[in-house]
Amino acid sequence: MGTRAALCLILLAAPFAPLAAETDTRIGRKVVDEIKVYSWDSGTRVWHEGPVIKKRIFYFSASGRLAREEITDGQGALLEKTDYAYEGTTVRKTVRDPQGNVIRRSRVERDGALETETVISPGGEILFTFVIELTTDGRIKEKRRFLESGELLFLHVFLYDERGLLSAVEVRNPDGSVAVRISYRYPRVDQNGSWRTREEYYSYGDVGLRPHEVVYRTEEEWTG
Repeated sequence: MGTRAALCLILLAAPFAPLAAETDTRIGRKVVDEIKVYSWDSGTRVWHEGPVIKKRIFYFSASGRLAREEITDGQGALLEKTDYAYEGTTVRKTVRDPQGNVIRRSRVERDGALETETVISPGGEILFTFVIELTTDGRIKEKRRFLESGELLFLHVFLYDERGLLSAVEVRNPDGSVAVRISYRYPRVDQNGSWRTREEYYSYGDVGLRPHEVVYRTEEEWTG
């Protein structure tokens, strides 16, 4: 897979100017995703689930808006933190390293079914731009990544099953060819239709449905 096929499934980051952060301190939600990667055992010729290599932790306010996101290693050491601030239809994000230094910033503007996210460096240079097309119920339909020059780098196409769960993401080159397809399966879904275990498989070239990772999701109350 070339760099154009690199999958950018992590939300990228933060504000151009100070805004009020999401400070609602009523009880909200804390969502924790524990991520494990599959490894191939050449002896048994079986894919095995490895240890937790990373955690993604999402903090939602009582109003349901994302207030903060953290990425840690398998032992819980902080790798990256994103803070969210809101002003009308504008969302600003700031991504910091464990020492609190700004890594990057971004601003998301929404206009109907389109969102535009501009990502900048700590020095203020535009790094790239995402143009995101949403479905009528607010799910991501397509996500295009453009360089600062305006050149299309790659396109993500999001597909959903009849339950509304993400079933696949196709990463396409600028010419429309599929570089990689990421498929999702859900061994465990709760009574509300929310997934609790998600498996991820890669298909590219001659490789079909190669196990990649499994994510275990838990939720609890959070008071900010």
